[in-house]
Amino acid sequence: MTDKRMYGYYTLMAFPAVLLLVLLFLIPLCFNFSSAFQDGAGSLRQVFTDRRTYSILLFTMKEALLSALLSVVLALPFAAFFSSYRFRGRGMIMTIAQLSFTIPTILVVLGFVIWYGNNGYLNSIASRIPGLGTPLRILYSFKGIILAHVYLNLPIAFALVTSAWSSLPRTGEYASYMLGKGKIRTFISVTLPRLKGTVASAFILIFLYCFSSFSIVMVLGGKPSFSTLEAEIYRRVHINADMQAAAALSIFTLLVTSILLLITSPGRKEKKAERQARTLPKAHGRTSFLAFLLSLALLLFLLPPMLAIVYRSFFAKDGSFSLDAWKSLFNGSFGALSAAPTAIISSLVLALLSASIATWMAVQVSLSSARKDSRLLPFLSSLPMA
Repeated sequence: MTDKRMYGYYTLMAFPAVLLLVLLFLIPLCFNFSSAFQDGAGSLRQVFTDRRTYSILLFTMKEALLSALLSVVLALPFAAFFSSYRFRGRGMIMTIAQLSFTIPTILVVLGFVIWYGNNGYLNSIASRIPGLGTPLRILYSFKGIILAHVYLNLPIAFALVTSAWSSLPRTGEYASYMLGKGKIRTFISVTLPRLKGTVASAFILIFLYCFSSFSIVMVLGGKPSFSTLEAEIYRRVHINADMQAAAALSIFTLLVTSILLLITSPGRKEKKAERQARTLPKAHGRTSFLAFLLSLALLLFLLPPMLAIVYRSFFAKDGSFSLDAWKSLFNGSFGALSAAPTAIISSLVLALLSASIATWMAVQVSLSSARKDSRLLPFLSSLPMA
């Protein structure tokens, strides 16, 4: 088959994917956005000149910046150790950390309410400690939003930086030690410059996740003043029934995220040629004890909210063991499913179908783009992410 025929073949294979993208995403998006350009109280001009818009933008930037900064900074000490030593349980900890990619946000919200809530298990434990007295007020506040964001995103930064750090050659660090520099100076002058691409990528990824935060802000914020742009768009649609203002605010949000991506794109460039696989030394003695402490700290941070959900499903509010919650999944007679199992089955079927269709479409678009060296198709296919 000639090159021209191959190009035509891959273009034809990618055509259904492009057609679906245009019909199901681009055209409806243009119709929705077009209302923002009409005159009215919710027009694009009104949104761009409204002080409340910039107040919400300022809060969104603040919570996203603080969440990303804390997630990356707190992940660095763990990444430094896990990328330098191997020990029993290291793989399990890395696996648990990577589960953050798959935890639904609403599940995190539920776990936080059960564990960190005013009447949650943490307060129940704290009430038994003499001297504490008042309950711990964590949720329904700005610190509750930040804590939930860090919970979701610290494992992401930890996994990304650990993977990159563990594959860096140690020759530069050894040379620095021979010149008399300590570990801190070596990290700042030798290691960090080689990791800056990965650290920047982790920071930007987490920042964008937190910038578009919705469920966490809506449930754990507790105040209308704690509103991100995503939450405000929801309020404009479902509370104010103002589609024009929501469309205008959506355009504003899209412009802000696009500008942020353009500004931060140079920071994501990274040299990968120097990376190589290396065998990590085994932790022993003092480093083995440090491995235990760091692993325990991660597990105590990551596991309680999820374990609280499991525990709550088997125990009633008074602490007595009960299977009523599990029995309620079935509607009386054997095999008669209630709404919960039906939702589970529907979710599995929808996820399977969506993943299959999306994977097939992505493969066709990727093959066509690679054969033609085209940037247009990848750009179009990535628009729904924005």
